[in-house]
Amino acid sequence: MNADMIPFPDKNDNHKKNGHGKALQMMGKIMENDEFRSFFRDHFNNWNDITILIMCMKLYDMVDQFYIKKNQKLESEEIVEVVKNAIKNTDIRKVLVDNMMNFTKGIESGFSKNMAEIENISQGLILDK
Repeated sequence: MNADMIPFPDKNDNHKKNGHGKALQMMGKIMENDEFRSFFRDHFNNWNDITILIMCMKLYDMVDQFYIKKNQKLESEEIVEVVKNAIKNTDIRKVLVDNMMNFTKGIESGFSKNMAEIENISQGLILDK
């Protein structure tokens, strides 16, 4: 990673204008949460683990948003179950990994665009409420 690509503002930078100050402030608040801090320390230990967790977090959010658009709300445990089942499914996992690979290369693949594809593949993994 090129250090010049890290968007740390200098003392003359307007934090509100570029948004990085806000992101760092939000990170600070999240890092103060004991549950998140424990999760971070236990599971963010190498790049492979981080990549897999980010992929799962993106999928979690995608599933949550999918149901919200259908005017339904899943409990966290239900979303986690959908994520676990999706990861176990070879076809869905391939779609997710391809999207994650593009995402890590800076290609905006749009995880949410693939929800329809994942829904078609899943047949039974997406909960009917």
